[in-house]
Amino acid sequence: MTFIYTPSSIPLRIPFAPNRGFNFTKPIRVTNRTTKLTNYQIEVNLNTTNFAFEKARPDGADIRFQDANGKALSYWIESWLATSAKIWVKLDELEAYEDRIIWLIYGNYDGANESSGDNTFTFFDDFRGIDAYAGFTFQQRWNLDHYGHQGVAFDGTYIYSTGKSTNKELAKFNLASVKQAEDTLAADKGTAMNQINHIEIYNGKLYVGSSNFNTEPKQSYIKVFNCNDLSYVEEHQVKDYWCDGCAFHNNAWWVVYTDWQYVSKYDTSWNWIADYALSYTITGTHKYQGIMWIDDYIFVNIHGGSTPTTCDVYEWNGSGFDEVKRLDRVDSHDTQGIFYDGEHMWWAERDYYESVQGAISKTTVDTEKIIDPSKWIDTYGDDSASIVDGKLRITTDGATAHPDVLQGQFTVDYQFMLVVTGYPAYDDTNFYFKYYRPDTEESDSCFGGGAGASSGQFAYKDDAGWHDIQAYSVGQKYKIEHKIPASKTDWDIWIDGIEKATNIDFIASGKALGGLVDFGFYHGVDGHYCDWDNVFVRKYNSLEPLVEIL
Repeated sequence: MTFIYTPSSIPLRIPFAPNRGFNFTKPIRVTNRTTKLTNYQIEVNLNTTNFAFEKARPDGADIRFQDANGKALSYWIESWLATSAKIWVKLDELEAYEDRIIWLIYGNYDGANESSGDNTFTFFDDFRGIDAYAGFTFQQRWNLDHYGHQGVAFDGTYIYSTGKSTNKELAKFNLASVKQAEDTLAADKGTAMNQINHIEIYNGKLYVGSSNFNTEPKQSYIKVFNCNDLSYVEEHQVKDYWCDGCAFHNNAWWVVYTDWQYVSKYDTSWNWIADYALSYTITGTHKYQGIMWIDDYIFVNIHGGSTPTTCDVYEWNGSGFDEVKRLDRVDSHDTQGIFYDGEHMWWAERDYYESVQGAISKTTVDTEKIIDPSKWIDTYGDDSASIVDGKLRITTDGATAHPDVLQGQFTVDYQFMLVVTGYPAYDDTNFYFKYYRPDTEESDSCFGGGAGASSGQFAYKDDAGWHDIQAYSVGQKYKIEHKIPASKTDWDIWIDGIEKATNIDFIASGKALGGLVDFGFYHGVDGHYCDWDNVFVRKYNSLEPLVEIL
């Protein structure tokens, strides 16, 4: 286990040229407690006691790591939420028993995201690519009456919403639906408008789309309010159409309209840069309401009033947007603003039902998993493998898995760790992790439901057969770590940071695993599947480096 201790924020005092413009640093001391380590990843855990999240980008995109000489260190953000984050940082080498100072640098709100699993790990796949997004799964709803009519945002603690045009409210609620603050005429702050819509959160402020809807000549503004008390800050005029809202991405603002099927791009000072067409066919007067970025994709909600419509997904190609997929929403009332918090999609629901004029719902963002063939080898599924857009899918339809083994291959001569996160989709998912070598018999661990493993159980198999180690719940995310020593025997299995099985000999008697190793996923029952989130392989030592406050 790696222990991470980090001091409080201090002003940047090491002016390394690549990171001028960043406002804060955290010095971190890494102590190697064993022999020399090379190309080694350490785990950094941030929380509200050791990191001021409000001083960084909401998605952590502005963080950087450097060594004491100013050399940039590769890193990957495994998770970044409002109050916690997990980051892996790659060190080229640590001499035996060496103390090493590294720096966490952050506080540049225009900084682009440089997190990269490929640059950080021996093997990495996050299964994302064209057509990666498959739909949404409902989780929870808040009935806010007319307050939840137009737009929504969430900062990890509070829900922000905009109401009907007759009220023009901007409101703030806790998760118990108790109103914390309200501005009943928010659309009239600055230039008077008759409607406010989609909400974006950036650097402690709300950026709210507003327009003189159904009025000529058309006018639109992005109005800015403070998150803490909803006090008005300023406004920025955009194109003379009926603006619905904006999203901040890659150091730019992107604006969408309800009557014009384009996205406008503005710089950070709100100077217009370009307009980009959105090409899906939309019938009727209204176009889009709400815009959010996930990676290189935008999600734009078709504005159908109270009529059920869809959410369109486009991919940025460097000079414009390509159609990717038109997704059905979970609920027919999810027709207004949208917001992505890094894990869930939030929806403003117009006319939720007769006595409630508006509500807010939260869903997952479901994916179809795609394998990069440059990393993976389809060893046994030649007849059933599916190549789409040059990539090998675990599933052909987002539901039915291939009855074959998909393997990744790499050379190991050290202790290593395979980490997999995913969501079981059935009680008997029966989805295996396997390890192979040409001169060995296979080894297994799995989500249960077949081949001797119990339904709804994590399990592993050794010479004595299958052993259940923990029950799982369908749809819940799990992180499974396999820690394999240099001898390739006596492996350990950890689930969500807790050791569940230790000193396991996966390999059949008389066999040994070493040198060239294959690992992969197997599925033997059609229709039962697991959504994989990411897979990575890293070196590890049973005595991990210690990371502590200076």
